[in-house]
Amino acid sequence: MLCGVSIALRFASHLALAGLLCSCDAELVVRGSVHREEGEPVANAIVQTVCSPNDGTDGEVSTMTDASGEFEAIGTGTIDDDCVIQVIVTSGRKHEFRALDYCTDKGAQHCTTIEAHLTISPDGSG
Repeated sequence: MLCGVSIALRFASHLALAGLLCSCDAELVVRGSVHREEGEPVANAIVQTVCSPNDGTDGEVSTMTDASGEFEAIGTGTIDDDCVIQVIVTSGRKHEFRALDYCTDKGAQHCTTIEAHLTISPDGSG
């Protein structure tokens, strides 16, 4: 019986290792800050990347801003032409920004790093 447990554990560890080795998704990092036009940081806002239609390679991550308006989200995938950065403030108002405008590795085939210092206006634009 103990031998059967050992074989099962070895098989499971090989499957886990194979999953780690076969993972081809790029690491996606989205970081930055959100401020109002007056310069005040926007705390507790949801910041997320939204890609449509999601073909499975697009990177969709979500996080919240801290008290100083800073955010960072790490996930997998890439940012393509169809992706936006969406900021949802506590009132529920959504602000959208074209994600590729904030790509810091534009030389790459697909964007995997976003550095976005976003300014939102009271009327919902930008």
